Amino acid sequence: MLPRFPKSKFRAPALPAHYLPRERLLTVLNGNAAGRLTCLAAGAGYGKSTLAAGFLQRVPDLFVWINLDADDAGGAVFLQLILSGLAGVLPSFGAVLEREGVLHQAHWPGRGRLLDIAAEVLEDELAGRRLLLVLEDYQQVAGCPEAGALLDSLLKLLPSPVHLLVLSRRPVHLPSLPALTAAGRAAVLGREELAFTRDEAGRFFAARPGVPVPNALIEQVWRGMAGWPLGVQLAARAMAAGGAYSGPDTGVASLMEEVLRGVIAAEPPAVRDALPLTAVFEEWDGELFNAVFSRPDGCALAAHLSGSGLPVERLPGGGLRYHRTFKAFLLKLLKEDGQKYRDTQSRAADYFLARESPAEAFPCLVAAGERGRAVLALQQAARPLLRQGRLPTLGAMLETLPGPVLDTLPGIILDFGEACIHAGRFRDGLAWLRHAAGAFGAAGDAAGLTRALCAQGAAYAARGERENALAVYNQALGEAAAQNSLLRSVVLHYLAVWTARAGEKERPEKFFRAAAECCREHGDPAATAALLLDQAYFYYYRRGLFQEARALVERAALAAATAGDRMLTSRSRLVGGAVLLRLGRTAEALENFLLAAGECPEGKEDFPAGVPALLGAAEALSRLPDPDWPRIGELYDRAATALAAQEPFLEAAVLLSLGRSAFYRRRGDMVPALEEAGNALELAAGTGDCWLEAVAGLNQAAAYIQTGGEIAAGAPALLEKAAAAFTLVGDGYHLALIDCWRYYDRICRNGGADRRLGEKCLSHCGRFPALLPGEKALAESIPARPADAGGEKPAKPPENQPAGGGGKAGPPVTATAASPPLLRICCLGRFQVYRGGVLLDERLWRRRKAKTLLKYLALHREGKAPRDVIMELLWPDLPADKAANALYVTLHALRKALNRSLPVEVEYVAVKDGMIYLEPELLAEVDCRLFEEACARAFGRGEDGSGGAAADLERARRLYRGDLLAEDIYEDWPAAARERLRQLYLQVLTALASRALAAGREGEALDLWREAVEREPLDEKARAQLVRLLLRLGQRAAARRHLQQIRELLRRELGIKPGDELTALSRLC
Repeated sequence: MLPRFPKSKFRAPALPAHYLPRERLLTVLNGNAAGRLTCLAAGAGYGKSTLAAGFLQRVPDLFVWINLDADDAGGAVFLQLILSGLAGVLPSFGAVLEREGVLHQAHWPGRGRLLDIAAEVLEDELAGRRLLLVLEDYQQVAGCPEAGALLDSLLKLLPSPVHLLVLSRRPVHLPSLPALTAAGRAAVLGREELAFTRDEAGRFFAARPGVPVPNALIEQVWRGMAGWPLGVQLAARAMAAGGAYSGPDTGVASLMEEVLRGVIAAEPPAVRDALPLTAVFEEWDGELFNAVFSRPDGCALAAHLSGSGLPVERLPGGGLRYHRTFKAFLLKLLKEDGQKYRDTQSRAADYFLARESPAEAFPCLVAAGERGRAVLALQQAARPLLRQGRLPTLGAMLETLPGPVLDTLPGIILDFGEACIHAGRFRDGLAWLRHAAGAFGAAGDAAGLTRALCAQGAAYAARGERENALAVYNQALGEAAAQNSLLRSVVLHYLAVWTARAGEKERPEKFFRAAAECCREHGDPAATAALLLDQAYFYYYRRGLFQEARALVERAALAAATAGDRMLTSRSRLVGGAVLLRLGRTAEALENFLLAAGECPEGKEDFPAGVPALLGAAEALSRLPDPDWPRIGELYDRAATALAAQEPFLEAAVLLSLGRSAFYRRRGDMVPALEEAGNALELAAGTGDCWLEAVAGLNQAAAYIQTGGEIAAGAPALLEKAAAAFTLVGDGYHLALIDCWRYYDRICRNGGADRRLGEKCLSHCGRFPALLPGEKALAESIPARPADAGGEKPAKPPENQPAGGGGKAGPPVTATAASPPLLRICCLGRFQVYRGGVLLDERLWRRRKAKTLLKYLALHREGKAPRDVIMELLWPDLPADKAANALYVTLHALRKALNRSLPVEVEYVAVKDGMIYLEPELLAEVDCRLFEEACARAFGRGEDGSGGAAADLERARRLYRGDLLAEDIYEDWPAAARERLRQLYLQVLTALASRALAAGREGEALDLWREAVEREPLDEKARAQLVRLLLRLGQRAAARRHLQQIRELLRRELGIKPGDELTALSRLC
């Protein structure tokens, strides 16, 4: 599900009481709305929001308004916010995305197919209607590369009726902006364009009630404010109330303060007194004012300000929000009385604390100088902010505090640094971890210092900086050596896990033993339980020694119970469940996972044990004899939702993608299986965990093999790489699994069994009873007794996998005993595909890229398209390996769409020797090819078509249902072909009109010339022929209208006058 955001995130501002439409800019916005992007980029007070809100009231389009802030700077949050906004306007939009099972991909680095599907669903939901997507305060997220990349992707993918309106205080930098601007599909309005013109300033002064202001003074104000709209507006308000203006002397800032003081002075005394108090709130209403300041006049004050003309935004719920410049000025006024300022901030903080909002209370307490209470508020807010992933907010709070105060919070700093590391913000995380280490060291807290150093080591290890990691760990060991055995066990514990993740075999065992000795010395049951669990998982479990791992888990569970540590008890169940799965005791494992999930607080699946418990339960259910797939899918969805609600954690995201990939693969849904597998491998590469990366590689190889075809050729290399990593750590279980997949791959490729490998697989199955349950494909491919002679007797091909599997060098598979249904593809006008005379449902195209690939292959005149060319066309920004994987996924999706409902797979799309093409024997026709062939025959004996066959001209006209790929009008790749075919069709119309006229069929010729003019309004020759025929028929008024139209079009579009022929005809009219 999409996360829920406050309604205020999607609230468009109300227009001010004295709104004056700026027709000059509204006209520009309206003209640009047919394009893709408009940027309003200028500082505060330039009327960006008011202009956008006024424009929304003028157009009948749907719109989504999104108010951005610093917490939206993460890529996933930014995307989820946009999707939630769209779902709010189009309710079925979110439901379809949820049904497609792609919402969790918002957390993937490449976003999987979420963006493609979202664009397709949005196009269907809009059904041609325009939609404006307004991003307010874009500067809040502009510093996040992920957000910028996402916005750039949306500009390329969103359907043409969607127009983005970006409001920013700083210039907007997007890679695609220059190209869009050059193509006339984007416009940028900056300070110069948004500033008031002299006429606008005059109109604004004239619209104000009160004493008229002389033009000379208006000129002086306008120049003094450099056209700044907010300054001009406030000056007009002050003068209308009888205020004075001393003239430009010290710049805009000084002028603005002078104007604002005049504005405040013109208000009633009660309002003058209360206004500064309200500036401590981001938003407020009368009831809040009364509650905080114990006054009865809050509602009257709010009502007065709503219609006062001050820079106050009226919110839909009845609240008010000040323009930032006005708010800053009011705070400055309040600070003139230091004691009053502190008391007001303290009252506001009390209000927020009473409502359990410590994050909102914190800045008020800092401003009030109450650092002690501010620290307490920070301590209360830190953990919820971390769990919500609001790292920018917590970071800003920490940076607010001075160094000496910050040093008293080393635990929070350490937690924040580790959260940054988990989120992939290594630079920030390491800086905060170093600060925490310094604070712990200054406080003489050896335990804290040791933990901070170990966290730094883990961060360096995740970045692949082994030397730095080892240096920090050695420093931690040095610190711990002078202290007690507990600290030494902590460092040794970190070292054991680090070396295990790095793929070492000997050193982890040594470190675990040394840490265990230290634990025995200090006798801390919690530390002992944690160490035993990590030793069970990172050392024994990862080496396939499941009985030894189980024994350690049982000891850890007893230690956790002795310590009364609920978290460690839950973790004991999780690790125990994973071990029991590998021992083939699925029912017991499921019980463990369900118990661990039940120990989470009610409704808190983002509890640390929640996500692993859900993933483990899903895996256990999938290994039962008759899996409940809907329930399993629901568990994965719940895990994805829970993962999104907690602080970012890369390893959990890897495990989720691995689980989902296996889920889809076991159900035979290979498109999402491949996507999840690719994402898991990409994420695992960032963890610094060699074993986990090898598991992800094995999973992707399995997905490749099960998919079959040319994609399976990439599996052996992945299996080889994974085998090397598993051999390094001595993981016998996964090495056995690799042998099973190799055996299955050879059956799929060669149709024959490898006797020696088959015997080896049977031996593995006896050693590891959990090797095959849940993997139906492997279970069916490994026989009870392997073939007697290696490769001589073919094993039974796996279900839905033809013998000869991946190579497919022979003829295509037929769908029935008769000939398979042929394809007929229509590219002229609306894109349509017929199979055996039946139109394929548009809903089959779940992937836009699959549809685009089919279009490209249909248009490719040479027949075969190089794989590299298609990868560059569809994924120009992806590296070659990722683009290749995306191509395999897209090919599979295309084949699946073309084969939907057929009893046997037909290979409509073939891949051979690096070339991709539509199988000629299965392609009945492509309309654009037939159109060109008909034109070639018609014009074969003369440029004008007079010697061509009339039947071919008529056939060409019937085939041309519209411009080539009309739905892809904004795509670049078919543009040249579209224009070439359009010009060819104009020649067809000209030839047919000439023939009709020569045969005396003047009415038919008139219709043909009119169609030619409609399709090419700037064609002077066609227009001249139409005018000449109209004059011949006595329709002088119609002829004059056409001459006027062409004259105006040439002037407006090309800046030229009509040629001699049209000029001569105009004299005859």
